[in-house]
Amino acid sequence: GAMTITNHATFSSNGKNIHLNQVVGNNTGEYDLTINADTGLVVFNGEIGDKAIVVSNNSVINQLNANRAVYYGNMNYMTETMRASNNVRNLVVTGNEIFIRDDITTYYDQTYTGHVQIGDNGTMVNGALKTKVTLMSVDPTISFIGRSVLYQTEELGQVIYKQTEQLYTFDDESTTPTHTLELKAKGACWVTGGTIVGCQNDGTGNIFKGLDADGNSNAFYNSLSPLLNVIEDNVTMLFPRGNVVNNINIDALSIPQGSISGQVNRSEGVSYGGAITTAAFDSGPPVAARGPIIGGNGLSADSRVANDIAGLIGTAVKSPFALTPAAANIAPPAYQSDVVIGNVRSSFGTGGGFADIAGPSPTAQSAAQSAAQPAAKPAAAEGSQAKAKPAPAGSETAMPSAERSAQPAEESQPAARNKEAAQADKKTSPQSENKDEESSGEDKEEENDRKRPETCSDLDTQQGKC
Repeated sequence: GAMTITNHATFSSNGKNIHLNQVVGNNTGEYDLTINADTGLVVFNGEIGDKAIVVSNNSVINQLNANRAVYYGNMNYMTETMRASNNVRNLVVTGNEIFIRDDITTYYDQTYTGHVQIGDNGTMVNGALKTKVTLMSVDPTISFIGRSVLYQTEELGQVIYKQTEQLYTFDDESTTPTHTLELKAKGACWVTGGTIVGCQNDGTGNIFKGLDADGNSNAFYNSLSPLLNVIEDNVTMLFPRGNVVNNINIDALSIPQGSISGQVNRSEGVSYGGAITTAAFDSGPPVAARGPIIGGNGLSADSRVANDIAGLIGTAVKSPFALTPAAANIAPPAYQSDVVIGNVRSSFGTGGGFADIAGPSPTAQSAAQSAAQPAAKPAAAEGSQAKAKPAPAGSETAMPSAERSAQPAEESQPAARNKEAAQADKKTSPQSENKDEESSGEDKEEENDRKRPETCSDLDTQQGKC
Protein backbone atom coordinates (compact mmCIF):
# COMPACT_ATOMS: atom_id res chain seq x y z
CA GLY A 1 0.00 0.00 0.00
CA ALA A 2 0.90 3.68 -0.03
CA MET A 3 3.21 5.27 2.53
CA THR A 4 1.93 8.61 3.80
CA ILE A 5 4.24 11.30 5.13
CA THR A 6 2.65 13.59 7.73
CA ASN A 7 5.67 15.84 8.16
CA HIS A 8 9.03 16.43 6.51
CA ALA A 9 10.57 12.97 6.07
CA THR A 10 14.18 11.89 5.51
CA PHE A 11 15.38 8.37 4.78
CA SER A 12 19.12 7.68 5.01
CA SER A 13 20.68 4.25 4.57
CA ASN A 14 24.46 4.76 4.89
CA GLY A 15 25.10 3.22 1.50
CA LYS A 16 22.43 0.52 1.64
CA ASN A 17 19.58 0.23 -0.86
CA ILE A 18 16.21 1.97 -0.38
CA HIS A 19 13.13 0.56 -2.11
CA LEU A 20 9.84 2.45 -2.03
CA ASN A 21 6.47 1.82 -3.57
CA GLN A 22 3.74 4.46 -3.52
CA VAL A 23 4.37 7.58 -1.39
CA VAL A 24 1.88 10.41 -0.80
CA GLY A 25 1.63 13.52 1.36
CA ASN A 26 -1.06 14.25 3.91
CA ASN A 27 -3.80 16.70 2.87
CA THR A 28 -1.75 19.90 2.89
CA GLY A 29 0.91 18.79 0.39
CA GLU A 30 3.46 20.90 2.29
CA TYR A 31 5.93 18.21 3.31
CA ASP A 32 9.32 17.45 1.81
CA LEU A 33 10.68 13.97 1.14
CA THR A 34 14.44 13.34 1.19
CA ILE A 35 15.96 9.99 0.21
CA ASN A 36 19.71 9.48 0.70
CA ALA A 37 21.21 6.09 -0.12
CA ASP A 38 24.63 7.63 -0.83
CA THR A 39 26.43 4.83 -2.72
CA GLY A 40 23.44 2.48 -2.56
CA LEU A 41 20.47 2.11 -4.87
CA VAL A 42 17.15 3.94 -4.71
CA VAL A 43 14.18 2.21 -6.32
CA PHE A 44 10.82 3.93 -6.86
CA ASN A 45 8.56 1.11 -7.92
CA GLY A 46 5.31 3.04 -7.49
CA GLU A 47 3.88 6.50 -7.93
CA ILE A 48 5.21 9.35 -5.78
CA GLY A 49 2.97 12.31 -4.94
CA ASP A 50 -0.52 13.20 -6.05
CA LYS A 51 -1.51 13.86 -9.64
CA ALA A 52 -1.91 17.51 -10.60
CA ILE A 53 -5.37 18.80 -11.44
CA VAL A 54 -5.78 19.37 -15.17
CA VAL A 55 -7.88 22.39 -16.16
CA SER A 56 -10.33 21.59 -18.94
CA ASN A 57 -13.33 23.12 -20.70
CA ASN A 58 -12.27 26.73 -19.99
CA SER A 59 -12.19 28.90 -23.08
CA VAL A 60 -10.17 31.75 -21.47
CA ILE A 61 -7.53 29.33 -20.19
CA ASN A 62 -7.37 27.68 -23.59
CA GLN A 63 -6.93 31.05 -25.29
CA LEU A 64 -4.19 32.23 -22.91
CA ASN A 65 -2.24 28.99 -23.28
CA ALA A 66 -2.82 28.30 -26.98
CA ASN A 67 -4.68 25.12 -26.06
CA ARG A 68 -1.72 23.64 -24.21
CA ALA A 69 -2.46 21.51 -21.16
CA VAL A 70 -2.70 23.55 -17.95
CA TYR A 71 -2.83 22.22 -14.41
CA TYR A 72 -2.23 23.10 -10.78
CA GLY A 73 -1.13 21.43 -7.59
CA ASN A 74 -1.35 22.61 -4.00
CA MET A 75 -2.65 25.99 -5.11
CA ASN A 76 -5.66 26.42 -7.33
CA TYR A 77 -4.25 29.02 -9.71
CA MET A 78 -7.71 29.96 -10.91
CA THR A 79 -8.97 30.96 -7.45
CA GLU A 80 -5.48 31.58 -5.96
CA THR A 81 -6.35 29.54 -2.88
CA MET A 82 -4.65 26.57 -1.32
CA ARG A 83 -6.36 23.25 -1.63
CA ALA A 84 -6.25 19.91 0.14
CA SER A 85 -3.61 17.78 -1.59
CA ASN A 86 -1.73 14.58 -1.02
CA ASN A 87 1.20 15.95 -2.94
CA VAL A 88 4.84 16.02 -1.91
CA ARG A 89 6.30 19.53 -1.89
CA ASN A 90 10.02 18.96 -2.61
CA LEU A 91 11.73 15.70 -3.48
CA VAL A 92 15.49 15.24 -3.06
CA VAL A 93 17.02 11.88 -4.00
CA THR A 94 20.65 10.72 -3.78
CA GLY A 95 21.95 7.31 -4.80
CA ASN A 96 24.58 5.72 -6.94
CA GLU A 97 21.76 4.35 -9.13
CA ILE A 98 18.19 5.63 -8.99
CA PHE A 99 15.48 3.49 -10.61
CA ILE A 100 12.22 5.32 -11.45
CA ARG A 101 9.43 3.04 -12.66
CA ASP A 102 6.32 5.20 -12.24
CA ASP A 103 5.22 8.84 -12.29
CA ILE A 104 6.44 11.41 -9.76
CA THR A 105 4.64 14.68 -9.06
CA THR A 106 5.80 17.46 -6.74
CA TYR A 107 4.47 20.91 -6.06
CA TYR A 108 7.96 22.40 -6.05
CA ASP A 109 11.36 21.00 -7.00
CA GLN A 110 12.69 17.55 -7.84
CA THR A 111 16.44 16.97 -7.53
CA TYR A 112 18.17 13.69 -8.43
CA THR A 113 21.86 13.15 -7.66
CA GLY A 114 23.10 9.92 -9.22
CA HIS A 115 22.56 7.91 -12.39
CA VAL A 116 18.79 7.66 -12.99
CA GLN A 117 17.37 4.69 -14.89
CA ILE A 118 13.86 4.96 -16.33
CA GLY A 119 11.86 1.72 -16.41
CA ASP A 120 8.42 0.32 -15.67
CA ASN A 121 6.71 -1.72 -12.96
CA GLY A 122 4.62 -3.89 -15.27
CA THR A 123 1.49 -1.71 -15.13
CA MET A 124 -0.87 -2.35 -18.05
CA VAL A 125 -2.94 0.50 -19.53
CA ASN A 126 -5.66 -0.47 -22.00
CA GLY A 127 -3.98 -3.81 -22.52
CA ALA A 128 -0.52 -2.32 -23.20
CA LEU A 129 2.52 -2.01 -20.96
CA LYS A 130 2.91 1.49 -19.54
CA THR A 131 6.37 2.51 -20.71
CA LYS A 132 6.17 6.29 -20.22
CA VAL A 133 7.30 7.86 -16.97
CA THR A 134 6.28 11.46 -16.23
CA LEU A 135 8.21 13.63 -13.79
CA MET A 136 6.22 16.77 -13.08
CA SER A 137 7.25 19.74 -11.03
CA VAL A 138 4.20 21.98 -10.99
CA ASP A 139 6.45 24.89 -10.05
CA PRO A 140 9.27 25.22 -10.99
CA THR A 141 12.39 22.96 -11.41
CA ILE A 142 13.64 19.42 -12.16
CA SER A 143 17.38 18.90 -11.79
CA PHE A 144 19.60 15.92 -12.61
CA ILE A 145 23.09 15.93 -11.08
CA GLY A 146 25.32 13.31 -12.65
CA ARG A 147 27.77 10.84 -11.22
CA SER A 148 30.45 8.58 -12.60
CA VAL A 149 28.80 5.27 -13.48
CA LEU A 150 29.99 1.85 -12.32
CA TYR A 151 29.32 -0.68 -15.04
CA GLN A 152 30.07 -4.17 -16.28
CA THR A 153 31.51 -4.81 -19.70
CA GLU A 154 33.63 -7.41 -21.51
CA GLU A 155 37.10 -7.03 -22.91
CA LEU A 156 39.07 -9.80 -24.62
CA GLY A 157 36.45 -12.31 -23.53
CA GLN A 158 36.81 -11.40 -19.85
CA VAL A 159 34.02 -9.77 -17.79
CA ILE A 160 35.40 -6.71 -16.03
CA TYR A 161 34.04 -3.83 -13.96
CA LYS A 162 34.86 -0.24 -14.87
CA GLN A 163 34.04 3.31 -13.85
CA THR A 164 33.26 6.05 -16.35
CA GLU A 165 35.46 9.09 -16.55
CA GLN A 166 32.50 11.35 -17.36
CA LEU A 167 29.32 12.07 -15.37
CA TYR A 168 25.94 10.71 -16.47
CA THR A 169 22.44 11.62 -15.32
CA PHE A 170 19.71 9.42 -16.85
CA ASP A 171 19.22 6.56 -19.30
CA ASP A 172 16.84 3.74 -20.17
CA GLU A 173 16.81 0.86 -17.69
CA SER A 174 16.46 -1.49 -20.65
CA THR A 175 19.46 -2.23 -22.83
CA THR A 176 17.40 -1.33 -25.92
CA PRO A 177 15.32 1.87 -26.27
CA THR A 178 12.04 0.97 -24.59
CA HIS A 179 10.85 3.74 -22.28
CA THR A 180 9.85 7.39 -22.69
CA LEU A 181 10.69 10.07 -20.14
CA GLU A 182 8.39 13.09 -19.99
CA LEU A 183 9.75 16.08 -18.07
CA LYS A 184 7.35 18.83 -17.06
CA ALA A 185 8.54 21.79 -15.04
CA LYS A 186 6.00 24.57 -15.19
CA GLY A 187 5.71 28.07 -13.82
CA ALA A 188 2.51 30.10 -13.44
CA CYS A 189 1.61 33.78 -14.06
CA TRP A 190 -1.62 35.79 -13.99
CA VAL A 191 -3.00 38.06 -16.68
CA THR A 192 -5.26 41.07 -16.23
CA GLY A 193 -6.58 42.80 -19.30
CA GLY A 194 -3.72 42.30 -21.74
CA THR A 195 -0.79 42.30 -19.30
CA ILE A 196 0.97 39.85 -16.98
CA VAL A 197 0.48 41.23 -13.49
CA GLY A 198 2.07 38.59 -11.27
CA CYS A 199 3.72 35.15 -11.13
CA GLN A 200 4.14 32.28 -8.71
CA ASN A 201 7.78 32.52 -7.69
CA ASP A 202 9.37 33.93 -10.83
CA GLY A 203 7.00 32.15 -13.19
CA THR A 204 9.68 30.06 -14.91
CA GLY A 205 9.97 26.31 -15.29
CA ASN A 206 13.47 24.84 -15.49
CA ILE A 207 14.76 21.44 -16.59
CA PHE A 208 18.45 20.80 -15.94
CA LYS A 209 19.30 17.46 -17.49
CA GLY A 210 23.06 17.34 -17.09
CA LEU A 211 24.48 19.16 -14.07
CA ASP A 212 27.65 18.43 -12.15
CA ALA A 213 27.98 18.92 -8.39
CA ASP A 214 28.85 22.60 -8.93
CA GLY A 215 25.70 23.31 -10.94
CA ASN A 216 27.44 23.44 -14.30
CA SER A 217 26.17 21.58 -17.39
CA ASN A 218 29.07 19.14 -17.59
CA ALA A 219 27.21 15.84 -17.31
CA PHE A 220 25.76 13.73 -20.12
CA TYR A 221 22.19 12.47 -20.30
CA ASN A 222 20.51 9.77 -22.38
CA SER A 223 23.92 8.60 -23.55
CA LEU A 224 24.87 5.19 -22.17
CA SER A 225 21.56 3.42 -22.86
CA PRO A 226 19.29 5.86 -24.73
CA LEU A 227 15.59 6.10 -24.06
CA LEU A 228 12.99 5.65 -26.75
CA ASN A 229 12.04 9.30 -26.36
CA VAL A 230 12.54 12.33 -24.11
CA ILE A 231 9.73 14.92 -23.95
CA GLU A 232 10.27 18.31 -22.33
CA ASP A 233 7.77 20.99 -21.38
CA ASN A 234 8.70 24.08 -19.42
CA VAL A 235 6.33 26.63 -20.96
CA THR A 236 4.90 28.98 -18.34
CA MET A 237 1.17 28.59 -17.71
CA LEU A 238 -1.11 31.64 -17.81
CA PHE A 239 -4.24 32.14 -15.70
CA PRO A 240 -6.76 34.97 -15.72
CA ARG A 241 -6.93 37.39 -12.78
CA GLY A 242 -10.08 39.36 -13.37
CA ASN A 243 -11.04 40.25 -16.91
CA VAL A 244 -8.85 39.34 -19.86
CA VAL A 245 -8.97 41.19 -23.15
CA ASN A 246 -10.83 39.27 -25.79
CA ASN A 247 -8.67 37.93 -28.57
CA ILE A 248 -5.56 38.80 -26.58
CA ASN A 249 -2.28 38.65 -28.50
CA ILE A 250 -0.29 36.15 -26.48
CA ASP A 251 2.88 36.81 -28.45
CA ALA A 252 2.88 40.40 -27.23
CA LEU A 253 3.03 39.31 -23.58
CA SER A 254 6.37 39.25 -21.76
CA ILE A 255 6.07 35.64 -20.65
CA PRO A 256 8.96 34.48 -18.41
CA GLN A 257 11.13 31.84 -20.05
CA GLY A 258 12.75 29.05 -18.08
CA SER A 259 15.80 26.97 -19.00
CA ILE A 260 16.42 23.55 -20.47
CA SER A 261 20.04 22.47 -20.39
CA GLY A 262 22.22 19.38 -20.72
CA GLN A 263 24.62 17.57 -23.03
CA VAL A 264 23.47 14.46 -24.81
CA ASN A 265 26.68 13.30 -26.51
CA ARG A 266 29.36 11.58 -24.49
CA SER A 267 33.06 12.08 -25.03
CA GLU A 268 34.21 8.59 -24.05
CA GLY A 269 33.55 5.27 -25.71
CA VAL A 270 31.71 3.10 -23.20
CA SER A 271 30.58 -0.43 -23.99
CA TYR A 272 27.71 -0.24 -21.54
CA GLY A 273 25.92 -3.41 -20.46
CA GLY A 274 24.06 -2.10 -17.42
CA ALA A 275 24.99 -0.53 -14.12
CA ILE A 276 26.16 -2.46 -11.07
CA THR A 277 26.01 -1.77 -7.36
CA THR A 278 28.87 -0.26 -5.43
CA ALA A 279 29.07 -3.40 -3.30
CA ALA A 280 29.42 -5.57 -6.40
CA PHE A 281 31.99 -3.19 -7.86
CA ASP A 282 34.07 -3.34 -4.69
CA SER A 283 33.81 -7.15 -4.69
CA GLY A 284 34.89 -7.56 -8.30
CA PRO A 285 33.52 -9.26 -11.39
CA PRO A 286 32.49 -12.92 -11.63
CA VAL A 287 35.12 -15.21 -13.10
CA ALA A 288 34.23 -17.44 -16.04
CA ALA A 289 33.89 -21.19 -15.45
CA ARG A 290 37.25 -22.93 -15.32
CA GLY A 291 38.25 -25.39 -18.04
CA PRO A 292 40.75 -28.28 -17.84
CA ILE A 293 43.32 -27.72 -15.10
CA ILE A 294 46.95 -27.71 -16.23
CA GLY A 295 48.90 -30.25 -14.25
CA GLY A 296 45.73 -31.77 -12.83
CA ASN A 297 43.87 -34.87 -13.91
CA GLY A 298 42.28 -33.27 -17.00
CA LEU A 299 38.81 -32.63 -15.58
CA SER A 300 37.37 -29.22 -14.84
CA ALA A 301 36.46 -28.36 -11.27
CA ASP A 302 32.78 -28.40 -12.14
CA SER A 303 32.88 -31.88 -13.65
CA ARG A 304 34.91 -33.33 -10.76
CA VAL A 305 32.47 -31.93 -8.24
CA ALA A 306 29.62 -33.51 -10.20
CA ASN A 307 31.37 -36.88 -10.50
CA ASP A 308 33.36 -37.20 -7.27
CA ILE A 309 31.34 -35.47 -4.55
CA ALA A 310 28.17 -37.38 -3.85
CA GLY A 311 25.39 -35.31 -2.40
CA LEU A 312 27.11 -31.91 -2.67
CA ILE A 313 24.51 -29.22 -3.38
CA GLY A 314 25.64 -26.37 -5.60
CA THR A 315 28.44 -25.88 -8.09
CA ALA A 316 32.18 -25.73 -7.87
CA VAL A 317 33.63 -22.68 -6.19
CA LYS A 318 35.24 -20.43 -8.78
CA SER A 319 38.56 -18.67 -8.54
CA PRO A 320 38.04 -15.24 -6.96
CA PHE A 321 40.86 -13.65 -8.90
CA ALA A 322 40.64 -12.02 -12.32
CA LEU A 323 42.69 -13.70 -15.01
CA THR A 324 43.45 -10.72 -17.24
CA PRO A 325 45.68 -7.68 -16.67
CA ALA A 326 42.65 -5.40 -17.14
CA ALA A 327 41.07 -6.82 -14.00
CA ALA A 328 44.26 -7.21 -11.98
CA ASN A 329 43.32 -4.48 -9.52
CA ILE A 330 39.78 -5.73 -8.89
CA ALA A 331 39.06 -7.16 -5.46
CA PRO A 332 37.78 -10.76 -5.14
CA PRO A 333 34.02 -11.23 -5.48
CA ALA A 334 31.64 -11.66 -2.59
CA TYR A 335 29.48 -14.74 -2.98
CA GLN A 336 25.99 -13.36 -2.55
CA SER A 337 23.88 -16.50 -2.81
CA ASP A 338 23.74 -19.66 -0.71
CA VAL A 339 27.10 -21.38 -0.34
CA VAL A 340 27.27 -25.04 0.70
CA ILE A 341 30.72 -26.41 1.62
CA GLY A 342 31.43 -30.08 2.18
CA ASN A 343 33.98 -32.63 0.97
CA VAL A 344 35.91 -29.86 -0.72
CA ARG A 345 39.66 -29.79 -1.18
CA SER A 346 41.45 -26.56 -2.07
CA SER A 347 44.95 -26.39 -3.48
CA PHE A 348 46.41 -22.94 -3.90
CA GLY A 349 48.80 -22.30 -6.77
CA THR A 350 51.70 -19.90 -6.83
CA GLY A 351 49.86 -17.57 -9.21
CA GLY A 352 47.56 -16.31 -6.44
CA GLY A 353 44.40 -18.12 -7.57
CA PHE A 354 42.97 -21.55 -6.97
CA ALA A 355 45.01 -24.12 -8.88
CA ASP A 356 42.63 -26.99 -8.17
CA ILE A 357 39.30 -26.99 -6.40
CA ALA A 358 37.17 -30.10 -6.26
CA GLY A 359 36.57 -33.30 -4.34
CA PRO A 360 39.36 -35.81 -3.69
CA SER A 361 41.36 -36.39 -6.88
CA PRO A 362 42.00 -39.92 -8.23
CA THR A 363 45.64 -39.62 -7.13
CA ALA A 364 44.67 -38.71 -3.59
CA GLN A 365 42.10 -41.50 -3.51
CA SER A 366 44.69 -44.07 -4.65
CA ALA A 367 47.16 -42.96 -1.98
CA ALA A 368 44.45 -43.13 0.67
CA GLN A 369 43.45 -46.64 -0.44
CA SER A 370 47.07 -47.85 -0.34
CA ALA A 371 47.51 -46.51 3.17
CA ALA A 372 44.34 -48.28 4.25
CA GLN A 373 45.53 -51.78 3.05
CA PRO A 374 46.54 -54.29 5.80
CA ALA A 375 50.25 -54.33 6.59
CA ALA A 376 52.30 -57.02 4.78
CA LYS A 377 52.69 -60.17 6.85
CA PRO A 378 56.24 -61.10 7.98
CA ALA A 379 57.80 -64.09 6.24
CA ALA A 380 56.84 -67.45 7.79
CA ALA A 381 60.27 -69.04 7.62
CA GLU A 382 63.54 -67.71 8.86
CA GLY A 383 65.03 -68.73 5.56
CA SER A 384 63.14 -65.94 3.82
CA GLN A 385 65.17 -63.46 5.86
CA ALA A 386 68.44 -65.18 5.00
CA LYS A 387 68.16 -64.47 1.29
CA ALA A 388 67.93 -60.67 1.75
CA LYS A 389 70.62 -58.97 -0.35
CA PRO A 390 73.55 -57.84 1.84
CA ALA A 391 73.95 -54.08 2.11
CA PRO A 392 77.30 -52.29 1.99
CA ALA A 393 78.92 -51.77 5.34
CA GLY A 394 77.53 -48.82 7.27
CA SER A 395 74.22 -48.69 5.33
CA GLU A 396 70.73 -49.90 6.02
CA THR A 397 69.46 -53.11 4.55
CA ALA A 398 68.45 -52.88 0.90
CA MET A 399 64.91 -54.08 1.70
CA PRO A 400 62.20 -52.01 -0.09
CA SER A 401 60.76 -49.31 2.19
CA ALA A 402 57.20 -50.70 2.08
CA GLU A 403 58.42 -54.16 3.17
CA ARG A 404 60.74 -52.69 5.76
CA SER A 405 57.89 -50.79 7.43
CA ALA A 406 55.79 -53.97 7.51
CA GLN A 407 58.41 -56.08 9.35
CA PRO A 408 58.43 -56.46 13.14
CA ALA A 409 60.85 -54.20 14.94
CA GLU A 410 63.41 -56.94 15.57
CA GLU A 411 63.41 -57.92 11.89
CA SER A 412 64.06 -54.43 10.62
CA GLN A 413 67.58 -54.10 12.07
CA PRO A 414 70.54 -53.76 9.64
CA ALA A 415 71.60 -57.19 8.29
CA ALA A 416 75.23 -56.75 7.28
CA ARG A 417 76.57 -60.14 6.33
CA ASN A 418 79.91 -61.18 4.95
CA LYS A 419 80.30 -63.11 1.70
CA GLU A 420 80.63 -66.56 3.27
CA ALA A 421 77.47 -66.23 5.43
CA ALA A 422 75.39 -65.02 2.48
CA GLN A 423 76.54 -67.94 0.26
CA ALA A 424 75.86 -70.44 3.04
CA ASP A 425 72.37 -69.09 3.59
CA LYS A 426 71.61 -69.27 -0.10
CA LYS A 427 72.75 -72.92 -0.38
CA THR A 428 70.79 -74.05 2.68
CA SER A 429 67.47 -72.38 1.70
CA PRO A 430 66.38 -73.82 -1.67
CA GLN A 431 62.72 -73.92 -0.63
CA SER A 432 62.75 -70.27 0.35
CA GLU A 433 64.51 -69.45 -2.89
CA ASN A 434 61.77 -71.22 -4.83
CA LYS A 435 59.11 -69.30 -2.92
CA ASP A 436 60.83 -66.05 -3.68
CA GLU A 437 60.96 -66.91 -7.36
CA GLU A 438 57.14 -67.11 -7.21
CA SER A 439 57.02 -63.58 -5.80
CA SER A 440 57.13 -61.07 -8.65
CA GLY A 441 58.65 -58.38 -6.45
CA GLU A 442 61.89 -60.39 -5.81
CA ASP A 443 62.47 -62.32 -9.07
CA LYS A 444 65.05 -59.89 -10.30
CA GLU A 445 66.87 -59.79 -6.95
CA GLU A 446 67.02 -63.62 -6.83
CA GLU A 447 68.41 -63.75 -10.33
CA ASN A 448 71.16 -61.32 -9.33
CA ASP A 449 71.97 -63.55 -6.34
CA ARG A 450 72.41 -66.58 -8.63
CA LYS A 451 74.76 -64.58 -10.84
CA ARG A 452 76.86 -63.33 -7.92
CA PRO A 453 80.47 -64.45 -8.29
CA GLU A 454 81.91 -66.96 -5.89
CA THR A 455 84.59 -64.51 -4.80
CA CYS A 456 84.40 -60.70 -4.67
CA SER A 457 87.05 -58.10 -5.04
CA ASP A 458 87.20 -54.99 -2.91
CA LEU A 459 85.82 -52.96 -5.86
CA ASP A 460 82.83 -55.31 -6.20
CA THR A 461 82.05 -54.88 -2.55
CA GLN A 462 82.18 -51.08 -2.81
CA GLN A 463 79.87 -51.14 -5.83
CA GLY A 464 77.35 -53.29 -3.97
CA LYS A 465 77.77 -56.34 -6.20
CA CYS A 466 78.55 -58.58 -3.22
